[in-house]
Amino acid sequence: MDVEDAFTEDAINGLGTNVADETEDELKDVIKRIYETNEIAMTDDHVNVAMLCFVAGRTYQSDLQPEPATLSIDMTPELTSEFIRFLVLAAQKGAP
Repeated sequence: MDVEDAFTEDAINGLGTNVADETEDELKDVIKRIYETNEIAMTDDHVNVAMLCFVAGRTYQSDLQPEPATLSIDMTPELTSEFIRFLVLAAQKGAP
């Protein structure tokens, strides 16, 4: 789900916050303490939207993680065999 879709009424009603059980209780507790510490009036809807913001932000940030670098090299069977022999020799030289 992208960030924009996380805030549609259907997503809020149908999908919830994507957290459950003790994690949901802990997240609600943290959010309520933030409201109370900053003396901001809150309702259950405010808490639910704050939870959705947390989940949407976490989801968005996870999309920003770079994927591991990969390198593709086309090799003929002969080149592959030669490369494997090279790796074996290198491993033997490096072994104590």
